[in-house]
Amino acid sequence: MDLIKLQNIVKSRIADTENNDSYTKSLFNKNINKVVEKFGEESIEVIIASLKEEKEDIIHEMADLLFHLVVVATKVNINIEEILSELEKRNKQ
Repeated sequence: MDLIKLQNIVKSRIADTENNDSYTKSLFNKNINKVVEKFGEESIEVIIASLKEEKEDIIHEMADLLFHLVVVATKVNINIEEILSELEKRNKQ
């Protein structure tokens, strides 16, 4: 799965009016402080897993981190394409 597809899934879960039990939707509906706090927690979990050098745990935590990065981007109205474009610009320098 690419990050653009992930963001589309996040957006569809947020817009889903029938499923109010969605973790994604409940997180997104919190204020920005809570959303970035959760991203920060996931960042710390990646660090801890990496220090333990447990590959499966690292993969799991990195997946959580990417998911929460996409939620933060969506919360602040940034499309993943904009981030990827910035990375492409940096690659050309």
